[in-house]
Amino acid sequence: MPETPSSALDAVLATLEAPATRERNLADLFRLLAQPSISAQGVGIRETAAIELDLMQAAGLDTRVIETPRQPMIYGEWLGAGPDTPTVLFYGHYDVQPPDPLDLWASPPFEPTIRDGRIYARGVGDNKGQFFAHISALRAWHETTSERGLRRRLTSRLPTSRR
Repeated sequence: MPETPSSALDAVLATLEAPATRERNLADLFRLLAQPSISAQGVGIRETAAIELDLMQAAGLDTRVIETPRQPMIYGEWLGAGPDTPTVLFYGHYDVQPPDPLDLWASPPFEPTIRDGRIYARGVGDNKGQFFAHISALRAWHETTSERGLRRRLTSRLPTSRR
């Protein structure tokens, strides 16, 4: 029986809620959050880009690094649904602001910590956490369903002007 959009979505959501998937996603998110990526200081940018490239490949995307005059952009796409199907574009950035002053942190900023059911780390709210949500959803879709009704493009880069 062919998948319907509703049955495909139900399968993806069930996959995302499965304990093994939740553990894997939390581990991958923590790996991303633990990597400093402070563009204003030139800290950890290429290392973070490599992690994002790996995560996007695991989501079934054809990926590449696009060099720019400042920092690399990570680009991934799956266009197998054909040229006449809609395309959805996800965008995010992988740099964070410096965590200073450090004495105001209850835990080290690049050691993700769960307190009272919430994750605390530099970048969890802007923008690594949100961007990872896109990646984990695409990965679950790729792993769960044969429904390929959308072409997907995902890009992550640093803002072009940092002053």
